[in-house]
Amino acid sequence: MLSQNVNICVTHSTFLNSTEETLQAIHEGGYTLILDECLDVVQPFNSISTVEDVPRQQMSKNDVSWLLANGVIIVDDNAKVTWCGGTAGNDFKFSEAQRLACAGRLYCVNGTFLVTIFPPEIFTAFNEVFAMTYCFDGYTMKYYLLMFNLCYELRSIANDNGAYSLVPYNPEADYAFRRKCAELINLCSEDRLNQPVTRSLARNWFDKASKDDLKSLKNQLGYYFRRYLKGLNVKAADIMWTTLKPHDTDLKGDGYTRIASITKTDREKLSSNEIERLEKQLSCFVPCNARATNDFKHRWALAYCLNLHQNRYIVRFFRDNGIDYNEDAFTIANLIQWLCRSRLREGREIELYMPSLRMRELLTKWMDV
Repeated sequence: MLSQNVNICVTHSTFLNSTEETLQAIHEGGYTLILDECLDVVQPFNSISTVEDVPRQQMSKNDVSWLLANGVIIVDDNAKVTWCGGTAGNDFKFSEAQRLACAGRLYCVNGTFLVTIFPPEIFTAFNEVFAMTYCFDGYTMKYYLLMFNLCYELRSIANDNGAYSLVPYNPEADYAFRRKCAELINLCSEDRLNQPVTRSLARNWFDKASKDDLKSLKNQLGYYFRRYLKGLNVKAADIMWTTLKPHDTDLKGDGYTRIASITKTDREKLSSNEIERLEKQLSCFVPCNARATNDFKHRWALAYCLNLHQNRYIVRFFRDNGIDYNEDAFTIANLIQWLCRSRLREGREIELYMPSLRMRELLTKWMDV
């Protein structure tokens, strides 16, 4: 399609797999890129699909240390990885690391952690690039653009009787949205639910949490839906909650796990992709990284049971390269994305429980403009 110079609609994951051939065709075609959301331009090596889907390609800290100690890879002052170990077949444990290093897309943080970088020259191959997003300060793409000296400008959208146009960035539209959210979000302030949770609820807390810790959090979650919201007649179909995977199974309980089960008839007549989509629609649990879906726009009883932080190695990667990464902005951007999967996106009131003190304070501060 690129060789035919036609307009193309493509998923983020496919676009992120762009190659040298893709780059050349984009440049020759004089294309404009329109992104419906920021790209994940910096990812942990183990999180990319070509590695995540093939467990033997996963890299441990010991693997990275071995590659460095044996001279298979070297790392320059900018953390970029060069492959020095010769070539091997596709069944080689480190074949994907080799491929990405040879493509100039592999970087090493602290001598133990690998990240992959989307080639910045892909963006410069386009005539123009538009990224439609919100809370841009919270996305890795902003810091990536700064790191690779790719200039950008913020714009707002103006509506003149149905005629839309790009205009200089106007923060007042953002402030108006925040003030509206303050009116629509009923944040749970009951001491019984908030005071006992002095824990951080960050990833390391979940990794170290005892069964009693998780049971305590589960009990509070259940109390919120069954007792705290009792007067509002909340049903499973109204509920949307999240935490870190895979700890959702530790917190699921009666009344807020599933709306309904898929019938035997549906399983027999639907494709595997349709069944997977239906499973998500019928679950009360909505992943904390959910984006660009309207499947939950009727839900109004929400619980956000985690304290979200960016991967510390990604933060360090940017800071080691002289770029100050705003973690609080990252947290808010992802929180607002998740909240806007609910009926908040339609300007309707929601109930919200957030046991993490940091998350409550960040949201309150964000709305106070």
